[in-house]
Amino acid sequence: MLPRHNVFLLFLVVMVWLAACGSGAVDSDESAQIGTILATESAESEAIASPSATTIPTATPEPTNTPRPTRPPTPTPPPDLNYTDDERTNAKMQLYVSDETVASLPVLIIFHGSGVTKTDYRGMAHYFAQQGYAVLVPNYRVRNMAEDALCVLAWVQANADTYAFDLDRVAVFGHSLGAMPTTLAATVDDSAELLGDCPYPVPDQIDVKAAATFGGFFGDFTACGNDNNCLRAYTGFMGADSAELTAILDQIAGVPPHEWRTLDTLTDAQRDILSKLPLYWLDATDPPFLIMHRDQDVTVDATVAEEFAANYTAAGAQPNVLLLPGLSHNDPMNAHTDVFPEMADPLATFLAETLQD
Repeated sequence: MLPRHNVFLLFLVVMVWLAACGSGAVDSDESAQIGTILATESAESEAIASPSATTIPTATPEPTNTPRPTRPPTPTPPPDLNYTDDERTNAKMQLYVSDETVASLPVLIIFHGSGVTKTDYRGMAHYFAQQGYAVLVPNYRVRNMAEDALCVLAWVQANADTYAFDLDRVAVFGHSLGAMPTTLAATVDDSAELLGDCPYPVPDQIDVKAAATFGGFFGDFTACGNDNNCLRAYTGFMGADSAELTAILDQIAGVPPHEWRTLDTLTDAQRDILSKLPLYWLDATDPPFLIMHRDQDVTVDATVAEEFAANYTAAGAQPNVLLLPGLSHNDPMNAHTDVFPEMADPLATFLAETLQD
């Protein structure tokens, strides 16, 4: 197994490359798994049983239809919506709702993993829309994930009347790298300083009630230690060079993340750098958090989930870690498979209990 900081390094190299490209490109692990799924589906759909050669027919036999494997139909993605006032691809999102008319809808926002996009989660989005949620799946910028995550919340608040959103029942979910914007949306207390160019007012009427992740990566750069290669991978994402990150590490050494904001030795510039990390915002007011992870995940090691949960607990908040057996990392994108309910069922229960009226 790769050392933990090398796992972080792998993710962050991908993140920096994504940022440089301006949108997503599929990372090697997720790409390989998606490719395997597609190849398997293609092979299954083309499989035709071979006729028996033991008997020579004396007449033209009646044709028989060989049954093909069946899967639930993949829902057609809804039209794109913009959560900013420009047309860039990574400022678009999709809204899934059921056909049932209700007075108000709880909101579930799903943040995608690295190298994939909002449409890769249409199966999961459709599943939860059928359970009565308004499900939003946005794209976002890796370098500006805090700004984009908070702007999605601001859009929800500004459009609550139009779409019958219940602002008292808002939840966020993130897969893989999507754990970072998810956690930022759930924990940032002062969104005004991070909203950037978002055209909507500060989402001060929204108090995210529940957060959940699967296979989450939370951006704990302290795991790099003195590994300069690891630190260099964080420079583009955090907007700082290796020397600045090393200086910050010296300042926060031995200090738990929930105390970083109260350190009087940090400069304003250092606080600005740290504010891009979910760990910086942890405190006792943060919502209940379901942290799901496969115990043998080789893309993001399960210890990452356990360490984030420990930091969340130390801040006085309420995490719940659910380690599921197996290797798979991409369950949220695989709503057509048998493993999807292992992730979706506990998430549905958690949301129902946490967002109850």
